[in-house]
Amino acid sequence: MAELIPWNDIYSVNIQRFDTQHKTLFKLINKLNDGMVGGMGFRSMNAALNDLVEFLRTHFTDEESAMQKFGYPGYELHAAQHQQFTRNVLDFKQKFGTGKVTVSHELLTFFQTWLQQHILRSDRAYGSFLAGKGVH
Repeated sequence: MAELIPWNDIYSVNIQRFDTQHKTLFKLINKLNDGMVGGMGFRSMNAALNDLVEFLRTHFTDEESAMQKFGYPGYELHAAQHQQFTRNVLDFKQKFGTGKVTVSHELLTFFQTWLQQHILRSDRAYGSFLAGKGVH
């Protein structure tokens, strides 16, 4: 099955830890897509959503910690973007858990678009900044 969001080196922020985490986020979104296309049951889809939520928390915390440690000037805006996306995902997860919504192509396209744009714009900016501080 073709990946909804394949990794490409254009998404690299040139910091190995964060590139690895971004690849994992791509895999988690692809897993949700595979489950939707393949008719995965509620429990499996809910578990995949839980995996995404937990990994987002870990990843966002790691990024924000590095930004704070090195005094990244765009920290506040970046953290606000993370918070808004997390709220959106948690809101969806809550609605999914109560049967009000299903995992849809529109939802996955939203995840895909947000993640790609966020990496290409916001994350690459901190990548350049941190690289200037010697972080790789």
